[in-house]
Amino acid sequence: AWTMSDMFHLEAIKLIAKHLRGAVNNEPEGREGMALGQYIAGMGFSNVGLGIVHSMAHPLGALYDTPHGVANAIILPTVMEYNALAAGDKYKEIARAMGVEGVDSMTKEEYIKKLRTCPFNDEFCPYYDWRFHMCDRLATMEPEMFVLNYCVKED
Repeated sequence: AWTMSDMFHLEAIKLIAKHLRGAVNNEPEGREGMALGQYIAGMGFSNVGLGIVHSMAHPLGALYDTPHGVANAIILPTVMEYNALAAGDKYKEIARAMGVEGVDSMTKEEYIKKLRTCPFNDEFCPYYDWRFHMCDRLATMEPEMFVLNYCVKED
């Protein structure tokens, strides 16, 4: 990552945080904002490549037919913790881009915790709580059992 890719990614995060609810509700403005957000995100990662989240999500999709977004979401919290020491203030900027208030007065642990909380509400984001529960389970499960229980689609 570098200055230009960070600029693209932070703008994409702002747009997605602002327009996700409208897109889910099939509102034209929300869909347009999400389309622009994903386009700008692509401009960012096409300049630097993707990270460990994607590299770990691809095998889950290939081997167990896990949707790529689901695999990324399951793995993301663990990767964020793994990268926390090297991330510097980037998580603070991500929290700010997502609309977290009071970031400047928070400790690193506090704003990382805010990033792990749905920016909307429990009704809109039941998957968020599930995702972090699954990551806790993943940490205590044998990998084979995790994949069998959570990544294989039933016929």
